[in-house]
Formats: sequence, structure tokens, C-alpha cells
Amino acid sequence: NASENKYTIATSADLYGLADIVNKGTTFGGKTVYLIADIEVNKGRATESGWSTYEEDGTTAIVGATSHVWTPIGYAGNKYFSGVFDGQGHTISGLNGTPTTTESEAFLGLFGRVDGGEIKNFKLTNSYFEERTTGTNYTGSIAGRTTGNVTSVYSDAYIKCYTILTGGIVGRAHGDTN
Repeated sequence: NASENKYTIATSADLYGLADIVNKGTTFGGKTVYLIADIEVNKGRATESGWSTYEEDGTTAIVGATSHVWTPIGYAGNKYFSGVFDGQGHTISGLNGTPTTTESEAFLGLFGRVDGGEIKNFKLTNSYFEERTTGTNYTGSIAGRTTGNVTSVYSDAYIKCYTILTGGIVGRAHGDTN
């Protein structure tokens, strides 16, 4: 509902829904999104060489493993998030960020592009991001590019990138990160 100022995310479907809405042009400016539960997007294992649906031995399949590709919240072009995302201490895990695009400018992470918003208070674990685009790319596990604030976040995600606009938490920051 567009007249609401507060939204909640409780499932991976909710998280994908937020990405879809933002990537269609809704910025969430003046609104707050609360993460109200831990979310496992994919069951599997992030490694330095990619997303795996196998145990560490490389031959035993992980029961119930999935590998849905994550398209970031505010992924390409003129699409961005400008609201507040408050993780409330919860954890998001299992992101397989390997989307492709032909856009001249692309943003990769849980959030691709954050303009003037605030991202805070959560952990991102067991996740993998790989740049598979051409053009100018911004890659960070929490946000590819931000002009807002990123505070009290943690990530142990693997990142595989081929550009200089890359960071563990944020690829390029123009706001506060701590």
C-alpha cells in the first residue's frame, strides 16, 4: 500500500518483492522497511569460487539446496532505494548475486543503489556476489553504491569483481559508513 510509511520483511518472497518494487521505480523515500525475521534466501554454501549446492567435500549434495539468483534492490540505471532499511539485528543469508545486465551502469549487492537512504542493523552471511555485467559497475555486499548512510552492518560475503568500484561492505560511498 503506497500510503503506508512502514513496511515489514519476514520472508525471502518479501525481500524479492521489495527488490521488484524498487526496480520498477518506487524509491521508498520517507518510508521505513523493517526486517522482522532471519531470512535464508537460498539453502547452499557460498564459496570463493561461487554458489554451491554441495557440501565441502564437493560430491555430497546439500538436501533441499537452491540457487535462485538475487537481483539487487535498485539494480541498474535510474532505479534506487531512498528509504530506511532497519534490519533490527536479524540476519539475511544465502544470497546468490550473479545477475547480468546490458545497462551501462550497474549496482550489485543486497542493495544495488541507495540514494539518500539509510541501511542499518543487520548481518549478511553465507552469500556470494559476482559481477557479470559490462560498463561501469559498483559492487559491495551490502550496497554497490550509496549516497546515504550504512551503519551497524556485518557481512562475510564473497565478492568476485573486475572493476575498481568494489568494496566488502559498499562499493562506492558518498555518505557515512560505520
